[in-house]
Amino acid sequence: MNETDDFSIGSLLIYRDITEEQKNLFIDFLSTDVSNSFKVLFNVIDDDFLVMELLDIFAGKRIQFPDRKKLYKLLEKVKIYTYVRSKNYSPESYRLLAKQYKKRISQIRSTVERVDSLIKNKNLKDRRE
Repeated sequence: MNETDDFSIGSLLIYRDITEEQKNLFIDFLSTDVSNSFKVLFNVIDDDFLVMELLDIFAGKRIQFPDRKKLYKLLEKVKIYTYVRSKNYSPESYRLLAKQYKKRISQIRSTVERVDSLIKNKNLKDRRE
């Protein structure tokens, strides 16, 4: 194992050849010293190199994930948008979704417009880069 005191991005990746025992100890230390979420991270992402890469990239940074309510709302918006788009923005698609989600047609239309705007802004930004 190569050791370095260079703490720049990518420096953790030299530890990708650690043994299974070393990896498990590393996870245990992260889990007890920092957060039990690291054990979950290693279990969910079944790729040691990828986990080390994520740790390396986000070292020292705080990542905050939205709560489940926010995630459900975002997924709902995506589902509404993709359904309306798949139906070529037909008035019937808006009516069906308003009934399904117990919302007004204007709320469904507003959701579709917001997602559409987000996509257009993202595409414009991607073209600039």
